[in-house]
Amino acid sequence: MFFFFLLSYPYVYVSMHFLSSPLYTVFVLRKKKPVCTSMSNPPYGTKVLRYASLAVLGGYAVSIGYRIGLAERLLPTALYKRLVHTVEAVKERTTPIGDPRRLALARSHLTRVYTLASVGMAAFCGGVLAFAARPHIPIVLPVLTTVIPSLLVVGVPRAYMLRGYRLLCFAATFASAGYAFGPIGWIAQDSLFFFLLCTVCTMSGLVVPLFITRGFISYLLSTQLFSLSLLVSFITAPKEARLRYSPFNVLKTQKGVRLILRADYNVVVTVQMLAGILILALHTLPVLHYVVTRELPPRSRSRRAGAPPASFASQRHGRDEPTSPTTPDAHTEDELEVLADLDDVLEAFCICAGWSYMLFRVLHRVTQTCMKRVIVSNGGAVGSVAGGASDNSSVSGPLIGIMAGDRRVDVRTASAVVSTGLVFLWYIKVISLLQRQDPGAALDQFRYVCDSMSPLRYLLGVSQDF
Repeated sequence: MFFFFLLSYPYVYVSMHFLSSPLYTVFVLRKKKPVCTSMSNPPYGTKVLRYASLAVLGGYAVSIGYRIGLAERLLPTALYKRLVHTVEAVKERTTPIGDPRRLALARSHLTRVYTLASVGMAAFCGGVLAFAARPHIPIVLPVLTTVIPSLLVVGVPRAYMLRGYRLLCFAATFASAGYAFGPIGWIAQDSLFFFLLCTVCTMSGLVVPLFITRGFISYLLSTQLFSLSLLVSFITAPKEARLRYSPFNVLKTQKGVRLILRADYNVVVTVQMLAGILILALHTLPVLHYVVTRELPPRSRSRRAGAPPASFASQRHGRDEPTSPTTPDAHTEDELEVLADLDDVLEAFCICAGWSYMLFRVLHRVTQTCMKRVIVSNGGAVGSVAGGASDNSSVSGPLIGIMAGDRRVDVRTASAVVSTGLVFLWYIKVISLLQRQDPGAALDQFRYVCDSMSPLRYLLGVSQDF
């Protein structure tokens, strides 16, 4: 062993001096490649996704620029004529199947619906921001201004209410609903950033392709392609902006944005794709199928005595479909008859209220389960019914006797009615108690607790502390 140490000592001595000398820094350390991290230098696959998504978005931007006439102003005349010739040749080869007038009619209706839905969602976000700025307004006022206009939009037929008033009620409903749900947005703001990003990408994917597509298949594919490209371009964006005072540097300090940027983009893209497919299946495809396939009787049979002219019908329903000289009057009346059964304001209202209704259903189900236990425990024995379904069972006792006059009451109906009222009353009571003191401090404490127990971090694949 001693002999081996004597033989190896010169090599160890020379190696130690070489590692501590400047030659090691010059010849060895400069040849080492930097470690690839997600914050400074993303992997090669992430770069490919980012550049591909930016290329797709650039193609959509060029198409929209050509659509609005921007290419005619910027490009030379000869080059613009060649571009127009190429576009017309592509249009001839890709003519959509079906009546082009019906397809254009469906696109105009969907444009109005999704634009109104985007406005409603923006009004909702504005209400949430208003609560963050002024949280001491009594919560009962936004609740009332949410319920009353919504009843006017849903309950009053559009023939008895001007379109401007319906749009005003529509905007007031969701602005007030945003303020009413402001405490929930304050508590769950870190997780809601993810759903807000998916909502923005979904609505952009629904609206933008309507201006550059003509058929069914092209619109459906363009919707998914644009929304996914927009989402991927945000997730794979550089985590460190080059500019010192960049808005992205200010935005990324928010925990919800950092959660999205560090998330597994495979999960995020899957959630976005499912959201887009859901709204396409529930609304877009049924509307397209209805507008294109609806058969109308001939003009002589459909016109009734004393029917208003087409211009009056267009003004009554709030639509501007000018009759061109080349378009026959019968086709214009057919379009009006098709649109008579479609309500763009009500459809946009249902789209905006869909996810709010899901949140209400979760709270309602929890309260209803608690009320069932209270009713059964205070009501006595549960009667047996045909089929043995526990949800349709009946109870009798002192509590039910007071509620229904000694009649047998359905447990499911009673618990649903009571829980619906209790959800609103408990929510208003809790928020009113918070508004008496400092609502910001109390809501920040709830936010910390909910953030520590949020399952969204583990769903998105973020296990590290962010």
